[in-house]
Amino acid sequence: MIADEAREWTRQQYGKVRDYLLTAVGGGEVGVTMTDGGEIAVGILDGLDAGEWGNFERQFLDI
Repeated sequence: MIADEAREWTRQQYGKVRDYLLTAVGGGEVGVTMTDGGEIAVGILDGLDAGEWGNFERQFLDI
């Protein structure tokens, strides 16, 4: 039961990260690929400016 809950939580968090990155980096080939169900591209965080990176940290990395 706990494993199922953890799997679902992880799936939801991945979706939130994916949606955030689609909005923050968005457009171009990255946006088309991601909205098409593609995976998060390697190195996509390099496309975040300082403000977007700060938002990403607060939303997903702060404990």
